[in-house]
Amino acid sequence: MRIGQLEVLPLLDAEVTFTTLGEAFSGLPDEYVPQEDWWLPIQALLIRGPDAVVLVDTGLGPAPRAFAPEAESQLLPELERHGVVPEAIGLVVHTHLHVDHVGWDGAFPSARYLVHQDDWEFFMTPESLELRPHLREKVAPLQEAGRIDLIAGEAEVASGIRVISMPGHTPGHIGVRIDSAGESAVFIGDALVHAAQIVDPGIAYASDADPAVAIRTRQRVAHRRIHVGAALTVDPRWWASFFDEDWLLIARQAPPERAAQMVDFAVEQLGLDEGTRVLDLACGHGRHSLELARRGIPVVGLDHSEPALALARAAALSEELAAEFVRGDMRDLPFGDGEFAAVINLFTSFGYFEDELDDERVLGEVARLLGPTGRFLLDTINAPWLFRNFREQMWRELEDEAVLLEEHSYDLVAGRNEARWTLIRPDGTRGELAHSLRIYTAPELVAMLSRAGLVHTATYGDFEAGECTPETHRLILVAAKEATTPVE
Repeated sequence: MRIGQLEVLPLLDAEVTFTTLGEAFSGLPDEYVPQEDWWLPIQALLIRGPDAVVLVDTGLGPAPRAFAPEAESQLLPELERHGVVPEAIGLVVHTHLHVDHVGWDGAFPSARYLVHQDDWEFFMTPESLELRPHLREKVAPLQEAGRIDLIAGEAEVASGIRVISMPGHTPGHIGVRIDSAGESAVFIGDALVHAAQIVDPGIAYASDADPAVAIRTRQRVAHRRIHVGAALTVDPRWWASFFDEDWLLIARQAPPERAAQMVDFAVEQLGLDEGTRVLDLACGHGRHSLELARRGIPVVGLDHSEPALALARAAALSEELAAEFVRGDMRDLPFGDGEFAAVINLFTSFGYFEDELDDERVLGEVARLLGPTGRFLLDTINAPWLFRNFREQMWRELEDEAVLLEEHSYDLVAGRNEARWTLIRPDGTRGELAHSLRIYTAPELVAMLSRAGLVHTATYGDFEAGECTPETHRLILVAAKEATTPVE
């Protein structure tokens, strides 16, 4: 990703487990199982600019080692994958001096190493060195070579790169703020280590040196709108250009049986039949609309993307299906009042707009289009699941040998999940897509439906009518113009 003129690359060194959730945290919500292993991602950050190459933290280090001996450290291969040789690193910034943050110290021959003075005074005493062999082996030799620089307070350490105080996890724990050309991001190190702390900064972590100070730091993180993951800059009108050929290549990877399962569920929950006119809102390339049409259900698909609609129309024509596809804006739907018996909105196609009032307008339009006993089905991502499973980076291979790299950040205050996708095609060329979704919780959505004149009637966590829990990926709500069934 780029922050102004600076290239910012989160690096995953390894994922390790060394304790259970119950041992690591106190105050976790009841949905977390204390006996489950807690998996910790070991991360670093590479920042490249015109004047400096900076590495934030150095991960686990090479084997053999006492901590996480079975884990395979990927930091050096990750740097190589991004075209960075160890000699290119000019500055290493340590957020703190725990064992999983200094492992490759000494591997960067041109680098100076920056440590907060409070951490140095806490960790580098004779008593601490006796207890912590990683400091004797990794950090002390750098001190003897005159390559350690101590810093007190906050300061700019390179052009556009500033260290900021985030104490509590350790006495001198620091974050790194990146500012360039009006854009910014903050790397928060271990100031916040579990997604549950996004919701409740008061959840204590057993490895925090000063739990009370750590809690205040996490509260300050939320107050300052610091992100989980380096913040991504996304055009507020991303949806106007996102759903083009690259997105269609990705979206068409979904197996057809998944669309059939989702439509089976919609047919049952909404009571659809050959006499029920349905609007597929944000229909994309029509996979759900076409499945409805195959069952003889009259359907209209609406989307903003003309390339997606062209594919849908071509498929309907080739199968001789009675499906209509219309281009439009979901905030101002080009249909008459009460024209539909049902509306479906599937595959996280809600929460696109920067202004939440626009999302409210969408639900108002849905209510306007529904007949007196019309029904609405909304399928989106389940916020508690996202918090539990948040990953800053991931990648997957597509069927045509293309590779999709995903970078994510979550805005703690705005409640938005922002992502940048990099599609690497088989010929080596690349395409980049970015989106920003408002992730509404179930209570928020139920209240919004009510304000729009829709009554919430059921909640599910999957397309087999399973219960919605913090472990289910999906949040599926059914609503009606009039309450026709009790809430489940």
